[in-house]
Amino acid sequence: MKYGEVMRQQRLIQGKTMLDVQRDTGISNQNLSRWERNEVVPNIEACVTLARYYGITLEDLLGIDL
Repeated sequence: MKYGEVMRQQRLIQGKTMLDVQRDTGISNQNLSRWERNEVVPNIEACVTLARYYGITLEDLLGIDL
């Protein structure tokens, strides 16, 4: 699964809207949308923020199987 699909899936599992995530993390709605559509790769700082927010590892957030 690609990183954007994981990000979207985690957001939906937790019942969050993009506006909720924006409000809680400070990451813009536009960036979240582009990441979830796999149009742009998020920087590591944003990945760490989202992984902590969703309570998952960076590997899980990025869809990496170790």
